[in-house]
Amino acid sequence: MPALNLTELPRGPRRTGAGTAGLEDADLLIGHRHAAIRAGALATVHSWELVTAVDGPGTRLTIFFSGCPLRCLYCHNPDTQRARDG
Repeated sequence: MPALNLTELPRGPRRTGAGTAGLEDADLLIGHRHAAIRAGALATVHSWELVTAVDGPGTRLTIFFSGCPLRCLYCHNPDTQRARDG
């Protein structure tokens, strides 16, 4: 899998205090963001868990992403299925 480069994602002219400047591009940017999520280039973190009970040096971290489209009947984390709950 290629390395994720967040600098290549489209960025809008919108910034804090900009008033309504950039709103005309908002739908376009949302479309790009949704396309990046569907392609697997962008994800939303649902939660994370620090795991220290694993043998070996160092600390392990488990990251749970939201928006899984599989909807498995045996899913252990059904609360992570909705992308907007991230």
